[in-house]
Amino acid sequence: MTVPLLGLDYAGGLPGGAAIAAGGYGFVCRYLSDGGSDLPGKLLTAGEYADLQAHQVAVVVTWETTSDRMLDGYTAGSDDAGLAEETAQAVGHPADRPIYFACDFDAAASDQAVIDEYLAGVADVIGAERTGVYGSYYVVQRCLDNESARWAWQTAAWSGGLTDSRAHLYQRGDTVTVGGVDCDVNEALQIDFGQYPSPQIIPVDSHRKRHDMDQLPATEPPADPNSDPKTWPQRNYDVGFDVAGGWEGECAGEFGVQEWGGRTTDGIRGYLALASWITPNGLVPAAPVFTAAGGGAAIWDHQPTVSFGAPDGATGISLNYAAPGGAYLATGRST
Repeated sequence: MTVPLLGLDYAGGLPGGAAIAAGGYGFVCRYLSDGGSDLPGKLLTAGEYADLQAHQVAVVVTWETTSDRMLDGYTAGSDDAGLAEETAQAVGHPADRPIYFACDFDAAASDQAVIDEYLAGVADVIGAERTGVYGSYYVVQRCLDNESARWAWQTAAWSGGLTDSRAHLYQRGDTVTVGGVDCDVNEALQIDFGQYPSPQIIPVDSHRKRHDMDQLPATEPPADPNSDPKTWPQRNYDVGFDVAGGWEGECAGEFGVQEWGGRTTDGIRGYLALASWITPNGLVPAAPVFTAAGGGAAIWDHQPTVSFGAPDGATGISLNYAAPGGAYLATGRST
């Protein structure tokens, strides 16, 4: 069973971080441009950004005014990029994360030259390494082939059922209602799809049996350190692996937690609720216990989980854990 990492994009209202997280969505794609009275929830604000981050919902940012704005060429791209960058910084989005720019119409091959010019204008303001494009399969394919964009958010619209394997995000074409707001559903196709918080990328071979105590961030301490660890505040954290093409052969991972002084009844210092390998086809549970049905397991200080093997092609692991003193992940090729 595989479950893709799903996210939302919306412009007609604000679902709120709590509703998004409760719905099982791990990220949102939000706009840096105003939608006016017709789309009151289009513009991402600093307050919404903080709310999303507080509920551990990752944020991707994009720019769109009119659907065919890219046909206005280089100067339009330069102007839009400046406004997008200004807005992103105002809401607190890091300056090293990409910005997607929308080509929201059925662009023909004959339009590609001016689309590339628009994106060249964008790149001259924010840098080529941060320039992303939203569009159909054909737009995404041409932009990646031409290197006018480094990041790609593909929509199902005008794509004829095709998906470019290099795309980072995929807008599926179906909608859901979350927090009373109609939202489009998206899938993450790569471990790093331009989101913030950014995923951690670690070199696999150097981390076999290497327990770096502060490798993964600490979670909020529980109100009662001696309470049931499964009730402690948790966070989601995705780790990507620096292995070209994903895992090859027999590979494994272990999760552990660092000592902290809060609990006095025993040596339990954390709780691993969910652990899933990230693969090109979605999330694959690392072990039956680390699923919603399995309920997770308490982790004693400096006592990692048993080693669990990765499926072929895994590019990372997604964790939900409680670790007030911090956590670590040991990964590598099995020997």
